[in-house]
Amino acid sequence: MTGPLLSLNHVSHRFAVQRDWPARARQKTALHDISFTLDRGRTLAVVGEGGSGKSTLARVIAGLLKPSEGEVRFNGIDMYTRERELQLQLRRHVRMVFQNPNASLNPRTTIGQQLELALQHLTQLGPRQRIERINEALSKVGLQADHKDHYPHQFSTGQRQRVAIARAIMLNPQLIVADEPISTLDASVQAQIMNLMLDLQDTLSLSYVLISNDLAIAKVMSDQIMVMYAGEIMEYGPVETVYETPLHPYTRALFAASPSIRDVMKVSSTPLRGELGSAGMAAVGCPLSRRCPFADEHCKTARPERRLMEQQLVFCHKAGEV
Repeated sequence: MTGPLLSLNHVSHRFAVQRDWPARARQKTALHDISFTLDRGRTLAVVGEGGSGKSTLARVIAGLLKPSEGEVRFNGIDMYTRERELQLQLRRHVRMVFQNPNASLNPRTTIGQQLELALQHLTQLGPRQRIERINEALSKVGLQADHKDHYPHQFSTGQRQRVAIARAIMLNPQLIVADEPISTLDASVQAQIMNLMLDLQDTLSLSYVLISNDLAIAKVMSDQIMVMYAGEIMEYGPVETVYETPLHPYTRALFAASPSIRDVMKVSSTPLRGELGSAGMAAVGCPLSRRCPFADEHCKTARPERRLMEQQLVFCHKAGEV
């Protein structure tokens, strides 16, 4: 099939913020004008500080949160189509792995029962075929077939995340959206889960959207990287290029805060002023303008257009000048 596996076109999302009656509820913008594509077999890492909109974006991509504006397409199909058969197809092909495996598993039922429930809803497999599919998925993530008879509390946190990955891959997806999949794990277990995800990508031809606060992990696991701030894209491009020569002032400051990443940067960074902004903070102008040492009046009054520089897309009026 030609064309990108995943494409987002001018996606924005707003949440209603409750206020005391009779005041009208106001809206907060969590994502603003997000556009990008992801090819088959590739990994896109989405990085940024807390509150930048990464997890909201993950849920929009996974079909769990309909955008207020724009479109999300998977294999050219609208992710939010109303056609029942297409909805089921998309739910099989796009799966999500959440940050906290403890919260994503029901403590009152066995692992096998939870995995089988997804197969009952999303496939037409018979009972014997469902058991075979569950055993196969558990084997692929390094667990035993008899683990399906265990309850979540009988597993370590790392094993629970393996179960969560098994639940995602047993439907033979093409894309997995992983929201901080290893952030709650010990360092040694993190490496195991990283290697597992990379191995599964090779053997199953998976694509990933990886949400991460860990820049070192994002560098190892991804082909492309997208840097977000306050619900907007700051910079997007091939991972090696962006890490070596970040062009956006925010990307440089973010990378400079990580010693292991700072050492590979070929450009210098200027510290940002003030505190972290939240999504939707700038109705006009660049969302970083309040903190950026290079910002002028134009930055404060006009949103930056997308600029292609070398292999990177940069949303900055002064890209290439600073």
